[in-house]
Amino acid sequence: MSVPQYPVGSLLTAAETANRVEIDTLAPDGTVLIIAPHPDDETFGCGLALAAAALRNRRIAIVLLTDGEGSHPNASKLGPKKLADLRSNEFVRALSFLAPMGEVNVLRLHLPDGKSRYHRSQLLRVLPFSLAQSASVVWSTWRGDPHCDHETAAALGLEVARRLSVPFWSFAVWGRFGKRAIPTGLQTFHAPGLVDLKCKAIAAYRSQTDPQVIDDPNGFTMPASLVTHFATHPELFIRG
Repeated sequence: MSVPQYPVGSLLTAAETANRVEIDTLAPDGTVLIIAPHPDDETFGCGLALAAAALRNRRIAIVLLTDGEGSHPNASKLGPKKLADLRSNEFVRALSFLAPMGEVNVLRLHLPDGKSRYHRSQLLRVLPFSLAQSASVVWSTWRGDPHCDHETAAALGLEVARRLSVPFWSFAVWGRFGKRAIPTGLQTFHAPGLVDLKCKAIAAYRSQTDPQVIDDPNGFTMPASLVTHFATHPELFIRG
């Protein structure tokens, strides 16, 4: 996946006139189950909505497909295990801002970063977890996100929601950039009062936003323009 340098795209243009969705629609009473490909997608993609749901006293449960250890494959000082630990710590810190008043239940599948598509049988582990959380809605990344792990999360989220007979919403991360077909049901979520919390959660992910943190010049670093975009732009949700 090539990383865009500027926040422009078909979905962003469509979002300018899209309907707004309220948090009580996104997060009905019960547990919001979020299926995220990597630690940080829960923050960049739906951090505002996650924080709003937590403020509504919704329970939050997150399934993490991977540990995000593939973001800096050539780091000499941090091997995959240490990188996974670093990103796990960032994940915990980000959640401390987004859901400070409640415990977030997390199921980590530890699938290989960038290769999760070959492990979809892990649905067998996700379903008991989802049932135990009494999930009332499922969120995942959007199937139009151009990354294999995001596509896996989308497929898994749709299937879990179908089996639980609960609503399914997907949130666009990378798919909001570039030329895409506009999905039916695109809506935007706005929460100006929670932007500061999302900014703090984003800042927790220094490994993804600061090129000085990990010694891999070819590793992933989100461009500053996109960091600002994710911190301030309304979130993009698609129903179904």
